[in-house]
This record gives sequence, structure tokens and C-alpha cells, in this order.
Amino acid sequence: MRRRTSNVGRANEYDRVDARRARDAERSDEHTEVLDDVRSVPPRVRAAHERLETLTREHAADVERALDALLRELDAERDAALDEIERTRREVLRGKDLLERERRDFDARRAMQEDELSRAFAALRDERAELERERARVERVVVAAEAEARVHERYARSGSMATRSLSYAASQSLGGDVGGVEDLLAFERAEATSSRSGIQGKSKIDAWVNEAMEETPALASRSNPTSRWKRAKDRVNTLTRAVENASLTKTAETNAGLGVAPETARASNYDGIELVGRILSIGGLERGSDKPLSDVECMKPGESDANGYTQWKPFPALNTPRAYAACSTTAIGGAVVIGGSDGNEALRSVEEYRESVGRWRVVDAMSVPRIWCGSTMIDGVTFACGGYDGEYYLHSMEANKTFGSFDIGDASIDANGVGSQPSSSWVTCAPMSEGRATLGVASLGGKLFAAGGFSGAGEILDLCETYDPRADAWTTSVPLKHKRRDLGIASLSARGFLLAAGGRDERSVLNLVEAYDPRDSARGWRALSSMQYRRQLHATVVDPSGDAVFVIGGFDGVSAISAVEVYDVRADKWREVAPCSSARLGCVSCCIP
Repeated sequence: MRRRTSNVGRANEYDRVDARRARDAERSDEHTEVLDDVRSVPPRVRAAHERLETLTREHAADVERALDALLRELDAERDAALDEIERTRREVLRGKDLLERERRDFDARRAMQEDELSRAFAALRDERAELERERARVERVVVAAEAEARVHERYARSGSMATRSLSYAASQSLGGDVGGVEDLLAFERAEATSSRSGIQGKSKIDAWVNEAMEETPALASRSNPTSRWKRAKDRVNTLTRAVENASLTKTAETNAGLGVAPETARASNYDGIELVGRILSIGGLERGSDKPLSDVECMKPGESDANGYTQWKPFPALNTPRAYAACSTTAIGGAVVIGGSDGNEALRSVEEYRESVGRWRVVDAMSVPRIWCGSTMIDGVTFACGGYDGEYYLHSMEANKTFGSFDIGDASIDANGVGSQPSSSWVTCAPMSEGRATLGVASLGGKLFAAGGFSGAGEILDLCETYDPRADAWTTSVPLKHKRRDLGIASLSARGFLLAAGGRDERSVLNLVEAYDPRDSARGWRALSSMQYRRQLHATVVDPSGDAVFVIGGFDGVSAISAVEVYDVRADKWREVAPCSSARLGCVSCCIP
């Protein structure tokens, strides 16, 4: 079986070999035919073919040489371009280094020039402040001299009246032996001496009065000694008190049994302006800090240091530090601070100061938190107007009528004399026409005025509105001459007009001041003398005398300032006075007795 299979395999192999040989023979025949065809081609065609092959080889060689030349040119151009790029890169680096050096030199020169300008500006500012202080000192000296001259003149007139009356009393009550004509001449001589030498003349009149007192008993003994002596002594006492009061001096001493009348006037002379109140500067932010203050400072005009400058003194602090609050006085001579920010959120809380308590106490909070709101008092009712609650600009207003109750300690007394614990209650009033904050609010003639501010639409306003509490209604009034936010507004009720000072418009911080008299609304707001400092977020307060407006602290466009200015209403003039102990913005102020 195996042998049979092997024979079959050999047969198949032979078949394959035979097939291969047949194919090779066919190919050989085809090749032979091709060779025969080639041999049968004419020589001329073969020559052309050979020439064609030669030209083809030469063309290929030319193409190869052209390609080699092109590649060499491209390589040369590439190398030249790379060299140019490298040179340009090095030049750019050198230019960059040069510009960097020039920039550093420019920055150094600019910093040096800024330092020089800052020093020059500081020197000029110090020089101006020194000149203003010197001018204020000279003005105080002049005013003091004029006041002293008026005192001497009044004293001389009072002395003249006293001497004539004493002479007449001595001659009439004690008998004709006193010698009224001689005594009158002696008093007139003493009066002339008093007019020339001031207080020294007073001592001569006092000496004469004492001498008259010593001589009177002997003269009185001649006729009804008891009654006449008593009448003469009483007359001498009365006239001596008049002389003492005319001299504007205070003393607790007695002179031969003569009493001195107590001082009754609280007013003090401040640069020629009679001031009667204490100015409070409350809260705010110190320069370079975002933490509100609870500090309160007090300035009483007329209380000066050795250099003649009024000083700010500590006052009881607030319970809650706050900035951008509102403040107004109360009907009992206290103060109330409303809302503001504690550095984290807008506040609803309210604090009241009463002189009888001697500290700030927390009272009922408002219905909504308010920062940058305005406040004023009308007929014992305290109003809180506008502001920002942390989300919306407010057009609402609310009022509280309990801060004006008469008090004894911490208890209040109602109209019927029935005592009760204080119970603050805020009620909602008619709203303004649009929501706004950083506005100015003041009262005049029983009405509330809201001026300027910043609206919820992002616009700085010149809008002024007037609120009538009796009608619980707002009306639009004459707009400000200048749009402004962060302004201060004051009511000079004794003179019948409002004053708007400082603030900020679309471009810069302002020192512009304008006034409005509702009785002459057709005239509108009129310009007054500008402040010496540009300021916004400052405090503005009127002294009860009605002759002085104080502006305190604020922001001048660069930093918080401590400068305080007072406006003399009579002279339309601003003067720089004693600064606060620290620069602050967002503070509030009021004036208490």
C-alpha cells in the first residue's frame, strides 16, 4: 500500500516538471519572436532609439544637476535667513534690555520726583496751615482786643452810672454833709482812670467804694443812723454787683461784705462767633482701617489749650462700633445715632445719649437696616430716611416720637405726668420718589428736606424733595446746583436757609457749598464760599447760635482727613480750627447743650 502511494506521488511530480518545461519553452519562443522583431527593425529606428536614450540620459543628468544647484541655493538662502533671524533676535534682546534699563531709570526718576512733589506739597500744606493758624491767632488777638475794649467801655459806663448813683445816694440818704459835688468829681476822675487803664481803674473805684463804706457809718450817725446806713449799704451792694457784672469777671471772694452775682451766660466767644453748644464727633472709620469706631469726641468752643486752640476731648463711647450712620439731636438736648455699618453688615440698631444718664443706651431698633441714611428731628419726632440695607437702595422713611420725652433718670413722663419706662416705637411714613443713599437730610420750618445722594440706578443725584409731616406727603423742590453724593447738609433755622457742603460728583471730590432759602424758591440754590478742603463722607453740624456750621473729617480723594472747618455765616468765610484726634471718614456729628 505504501509503495503504491509513493509511485503516485512521483507521477505527480513528473507532471509538474513537464508543465514547467512547457511554460519555459513558450516563453523562450516569445523571447525569440521579440528578438526577431528587434532584428527586423530598421537601423534608422534603432539609431533614433539609441539617440532618444542618450538624450534621456543627458536630460536626466541636467535635471539632476539643476536640482542639485537649486538645493544648494535653497540651503544658502536658508542659512542666510537663519543668520538674519539670529541677528534680529540679538538686536531685539539688546533693545529689550535697553528699554528695561530706561524703564527702571524712568521709574526711579518718577519716584524721586513724586517724593519731591509730596514733600513740597506737604511743606506747602504745613505752611498754609501755619499761616492759617497764625491768621486765626491774629484774628483771635484782634477779637480779644476788641472784646476787651468793649468790656472796658462797658465797665467805664457802668462805673460812671454807679459813681453817680453812689454820690447821689450818699448825699441824699446820709445828709447834705457828704458833699455830693466833690464826690461826683472824684468818681468821674476814677471813671476816667478806669476808661484809660481798664481793670486798674476798677480797683480805684473799689477802693473808693470801700472808703465810702468806712465813712458812711459816721455820717449816718447824724440822722437816723440805722435805717439810713442800711439803705446806703444795700445801694452800695446793688451797684457794686452791677460793676462786677459789667466787667465780665467771675470771683467767689467778698469785698467788705459785697456779694458778686453768679455767671449766667453759657456762650463762649470763638473767633468772634458766639457759640453755645458742644460738638460731638461720633464713630466712623480711621485712616487705613476698615474697622468702624465706637469712639466719640467732644469739642466745646472756647476751651483752649496754651496755644489758643480748642481741643477735642473724649466722650462716652458707643455700645456698637459703627460707620456711615445717621445722627440727630433730641428734644431734651440729647443725641441719637441711627443705623450704619459695623464692618460686617448694615445695622438696624439705635443708640440714644441722655445727659441725665451720662452714657449711650440701646433703644428700639428700626424696622429695616440702614447704612448711608439721613436723619433729623421735627417737633420732637426723629426721622430715618433712605439708605441702603445691604441689597437695595431704600426710598422708605420711618419715624420715632419717643426720644423727645422729658425724663428723670431712665424713666419718662408723659403729657399727663404719668411715669413709664421708655418705649421707642418706629412708624412707617410716606416713601420718597426713588431709593437713594448717601443723601443729605435736614429740617427747616417744620418740614424735612432730602437732597442729593446715590440712586439704585447708579446715578449721582441733584434731586431735592420736601416732606410735610402733617400731610405725610412728599413734594419735589428746587434741585441742587451741582449733583453730589456723600454730602453734608445743615439747617440754619434762625436764618431760614439750608446749607449743602462737599460731597462727590461724577468726576471728583467737591469743596463747593450752596444754600437754599425755601421762602425764595425762585432763586434756587445759590453758591457760597467754598471750603478749604475737598471732602466727602464728612460730618456737618450747626451750632445752636445759628452763626456757625462745622464740617468734620471725611475723605479728600486720597485718604481720610482730620481737618475741621467752621463756616462764619455772617462773613461767608471758612476757617480751619482744631482737628480731630485722628483722621476719620464716615463719622456723624451733632451739637448738644
